[in-house]
Amino acid sequence: MKKMRVLFLILVLSLIFSACSDYKYDDEWIVGKSSAQIEEKYGSFDRRAVAYDADGLLRNCRAGYVIEPSRKTWHGKTTEQLFCVHFDADGIAVSTEVCSGNWGG
Repeated sequence: MKKMRVLFLILVLSLIFSACSDYKYDDEWIVGKSSAQIEEKYGSFDRRAVAYDADGLLRNCRAGYVIEPSRKTWHGKTTEQLFCVHFDADGIAVSTEVCSGNWGG
């Protein structure tokens, strides 16, 4: 019986941790790439903070892909969750994070 409890606990923990990191975006691949390279692999960004420059790149900004859209609930509207990419002055991705929506507009 003790083995069954341990196996059950392992299964539950595996499901929890796999659900937390179930994004199709490879942050290790993204860092060091330009916005053009990222969009070539994953498609156009869903949200951008600025327009593309003359070279067709995003610089000094962040852009994101929606990973969980906002929903209407009994308690109001939820905030969308995005997989965000931060770009430096050279247009190269320097970091990624999961961030909230509310980018203004």
